[in-house]
Amino acid sequence: MLVVDDFGEYNNLVRDYLTGGFLLVHYDENSASLKRNGHGSLKNHLLLLILTGWWSFGLINLIYFIYSYLTDVEAYKILFNSSNNDFTENIDNYSYDFDDVEYISNYLLSDEINDFKSNNGYQNDSKSPIVSFLED
Repeated sequence: MLVVDDFGEYNNLVRDYLTGGFLLVHYDENSASLKRNGHGSLKNHLLLLILTGWWSFGLINLIYFIYSYLTDVEAYKILFNSSNNDFTENIDNYSYDFDDVEYISNYLLSDEINDFKSNNGYQNDSKSPIVSFLED
């Protein structure tokens, strides 16, 4: 779990993980959950193919891939901690929870987020840029 105090740093950290191949599982104005599933090592896939491919037709490779995908999961939760700052009058208390994480991921990976200006981690209009984008 990663905790950040600056909202711009929060969005940049989420964006960095998205560009690193992670999938966005959950995103709201206070937290983000990301995960990346493994696929097994290339060395193990080749070894299985050479040793068992002639009689299993790659089925053991497929089983190893599924096993690796389900068990080798790298997950992170990023929290935006606004309690350390003194600008509490600018906090929006509405609970934003959007289900369309692919839409949010595309926005966070776009260059639109770089145009956001903040004041010590807080927005001037008490809305995060992602919330403003989704409400439009």
